[in-house]
Order: sequence, then C-alpha cells, then structure tokens
Amino acid sequence: MKEHQEETRLDETEGTGKLRFRRKRQKALKPVEEVFAAGSWRTRTAKDKKFTGPVRFKVAGLYVAGKRVRRFFGSEIEAKTFIEAQTVRQGNLGARAAHVSSHTVEDAVECEAMLKPHGLRLLDAVRDFIAARECLQAFPAVSLSEAARHYGALLEDRAKSWTVDEAAQTWMASREGKGRSDGYLWDAQRRLARFRASYGSTSLADISTAMVDAWVNELRLGPQSMRNYLTVLSSMFSYAVKQGRSPRNPVLNVERPDVVRDEPGILKPDELRRLLRDLPDDTVPYIVLSAFAGLRPMEVRRLNWSDINFQTGLITVKSATAKTKRRRTVPMTENLRAWLRPLAQDEGLVVPLSDLTIRMKRIMPARERAKLNHWPHDCLRHSAASYWLQLEGDAARVALWLGHTQEVLHEHYKGLLSDPAHAAQWFAILPDKERTSAKIISIKAA
Repeated sequence: MKEHQEETRLDETEGTGKLRFRRKRQKALKPVEEVFAAGSWRTRTAKDKKFTGPVRFKVAGLYVAGKRVRRFFGSEIEAKTFIEAQTVRQGNLGARAAHVSSHTVEDAVECEAMLKPHGLRLLDAVRDFIAARECLQAFPAVSLSEAARHYGALLEDRAKSWTVDEAAQTWMASREGKGRSDGYLWDAQRRLARFRASYGSTSLADISTAMVDAWVNELRLGPQSMRNYLTVLSSMFSYAVKQGRSPRNPVLNVERPDVVRDEPGILKPDELRRLLRDLPDDTVPYIVLSAFAGLRPMEVRRLNWSDINFQTGLITVKSATAKTKRRRTVPMTENLRAWLRPLAQDEGLVVPLSDLTIRMKRIMPARERAKLNHWPHDCLRHSAASYWLQLEGDAARVALWLGHTQEVLHEHYKGLLSDPAHAAQWFAILPDKERTSAKIISIKAA
C-alpha cells in the first residue's frame, strides 16, 4: 500500500464550466523519529545512533477535516498503522466523491460561500444543525431560527438584567432614599438576605415563578411569614422591571397561602399590673403608650416627647410616625399621664431603644418575672381598643383614636371582654409609690 495522502476539493473542469471533485496528490506520509534531549524534542540524526533516552514518532503533513495536523506515537509500528488507516480512509473518500451528483456539488459550493463570512466549514455547520435538532426533538415544529430568536432574546434580557445581589442592594438604597422606617428596612434586609444566599449571583432574567415558589416553600414558614417574604421579593422585582433591569416579575404568579388569623387576644388588668411592677423606666413608656393609648409598637418607637402635650392631654401621631401615614391625635387617660409625667423629657425619642432590646432584653425578662406565659400578638394595643370600646361605647371615636376603620374595630375587638368590670380596672392602673419621687407633679396638678 502506498503511503501518501490525497486532498479532495472542488474545482471547475477546464473549458466546461462544470464542477467536479479533484484530488490533489500530497507528499507521502512517513513517520519521523524524534528524541528528547536537553529538555526538548528534536529529529533524530546520525549523531544520536547510541541515544538511549525517550523517543517518539511524528506523522506530519496530515490533513484531518481540512486542517493540517500532526500526530505522535510511542512506536514506529503504531505510526505506520495510523498512516495506513488514513490512506485507506482518503481513498474511500475519493471513491465516494466521484459519485456525488452535480446538484449536490453545486449546493456544497453555495453553502461553502454562505458560510465563509462566518468562518465555518460546511461540515461544522451540518454538525451544529444536527446537534440543535436533537435538542429540539420534543418540539419538531419549532424551527432553528425561531429557537435562536427566542434564545437571543433571553441572552439580551440577561445582559440587561441585574443579578439578585445587585437588585437587592439598589432596591434597598431606593427604599432608604424614600424615607422608609428603620424597622421596614431592617425587616426587608433580613428577608432579602435569605433569598440572596440562594440566588445572589443569578440574573433576574433567569429567576422563574417555579423557582420562587419552590424557594419560599422550602423555608417551611407559616402562611403569614411566607406572604411577607413574597411581598418583599415582589416589590424588589417590580422596581427592577420599572428600571428596565428585569424582563418580568416572577413573584406575581406565585400562589399566596391563605392566612387564618388567630382571634385577637387581650390581657387582664392584673396581668398588666404584674408586668409593670418592676419594669425598667426606659421601657415603661413603650408599654403604657400601647396599653393605655392604643399606639402601635412602631408608632411608639417613632414618637418624640414633643409630640406629647401634657397641658392639652393629647398625643399627636404625625403622618411620618403613623403606620397609615395619616396624622391623628389620641387623648391621654389620667393613669397614662401618671405613668409618663415623671419620665418626660423636653425632646428626644420617648423610647430610645431598638426593637430587639425592647422585646428580648426588657419585656421578655419582665414577662418571666410576672409569669406571663400568655402573650398574644399586639395584645397591649388590642387590650386598649377593647377596654376603650367598652367604656366609650362610641365605635367611630375609638376607631379614630386607633387609626383604622370601624369595621376593623368591630371585627377585631368587639366581644373580647370576659368581664366588663375589667375596662374600668384597666385604666385605673397607676404606678407604685416606689416609682414616685419628690419632683413628680401630682396627677391632679397635671
């Protein structure tokens, strides 16, 4: 068998204008022995007759898929076997090419011309086509151009989209710039941190509804907590959509769990009295303003001493302080005056403590000392509303003080009292004499 290689190519037959395959005879292939000396490979010469180091056999001048390549072998026999196999292969290819129709040849030439600007060979293009069709086996009606346009749009969305980390940071900065409360920012930051831990580097364009749904369910939280997480995520995605940094808000289609709310719970007068007995002075305003004025916890933490007018007996909950962003005034009961007056300052926050300090370092120990295992959600405000409604009997006025509608008042607070006498007892709770000092003005004088 002759050890040579023939390159098959398309040429125009001289004088006929027709295309045919022409095989160009190449130089005979033969193995070249190389030795490894002085840290590199070189061709073996007569001087290396007694060389005993590593050797290999190189086959050069070989064309594979239209490209000139080299192959290396550990023995001369392996190299010659490879050359023989390539010679047979090229011979078979030439025989097959001789029977190719002129139409196929013309198509091949045209395809080659179309592919040239893209730097692709016909064989590469066909292989890509077959691989793409195999990926779309389940969708035979979808053309490759349609699939490419769809994927191109996805890549464009991905290029414009923020990552989850970028979106979270930018959205949080925007919330802070809009004057959102510290409590809101803290809560949102905490919830986003868990989502970022799972998808921080993921593009918003790649986040699907199914991914968000699976993630929130894996948290294994109660219905209300799940809804709170989804609310924060939805707000972040909506912001990104408006900024042109996300193609969609996948949270909108996540099914929210139903929330079955517990019945509002209240405290009895004796329970509140035990709680207040040895509560630190810096936490007393937090408790009594919720229990006797019905302020929300966040409203108390935002309240300034200048908002409390002991002369008029009114507490002003400013729009920036109120949850509803609507200004309202709340009257002070006589016992509330008695609790607040000894602690009053000219200015500054009424409760200059963090929410965590109030709940974990002040109220929790006080509850343990008072043996209050029963502590319903927002029970101080609910107690104030229930006892107010019992004493006043005017739902419209009480709803105005609380900052919500009469419907909410009746739905949440009506009928919670087990003993009507508790209402009067609640607003008769006064500070112990131990809390009274010489500088305290009497309740009547106030």
